[in-house]
Amino acid sequence: MKKNILPALSFILSFLFFSCASNPRFKGSGDFCGMVVDEQNQPVNEYLINCRRDGVIFGSALTNQSGIFVIQNLPAGKYSLDGQKENYSDIKNLKVDFCFRDKFFCCSVFSPDGMFEHLRSLIKIEDYDTALKELELLRCRKDSCVAKICLCYQAWLYALKKDRKMTFLFLKKIRKSKDSDFDKFADKMEVLLNGKNDEEM
Repeated sequence: MKKNILPALSFILSFLFFSCASNPRFKGSGDFCGMVVDEQNQPVNEYLINCRRDGVIFGSALTNQSGIFVIQNLPAGKYSLDGQKENYSDIKNLKVDFCFRDKFFCCSVFSPDGMFEHLRSLIKIEDYDTALKELELLRCRKDSCVAKICLCYQAWLYALKKDRKMTFLFLKKIRKSKDSDFDKFADKMEVLLNGKNDEEM
């Protein structure tokens, strides 16, 4: 009699195990954990993460020194993440599915150096539109050196796109910074642009 029970019990336990393994989603609330790193996989401290659904913020958290954030008691479901920190690129509308307790979300952002290197790689393959969109994600103070370098990249990218109007608009913005080094860049670029016709740009 016992010999017949053991195989049946083994079958039932196996069925239950595989049913649970194939459907690990949970209901209710849990701690949503993740990490923010830069382009060199170094943790980013004090990066603000907002978790949204249908435009409503369900939770926010700052990363710690290890780049880890925890949003506590978040209801299971699908969300979008936004994030920001000065001198790093923003996270915009990153889709996440918080239905697995053991899933750890990792978000990668750019520092200014990483962003500028990324832009140069996009310029090499002539993907100027993507470069301009990516550059808009870099958060920095308006009067900072990083902001001025961003203006130079924007002017350069529009020149590569042969958009003279936008190029000169950004050269004008560079001159408003009243920084002699950046003024020299604007002057040299304007001379170069005026020395070429539209076909040569």
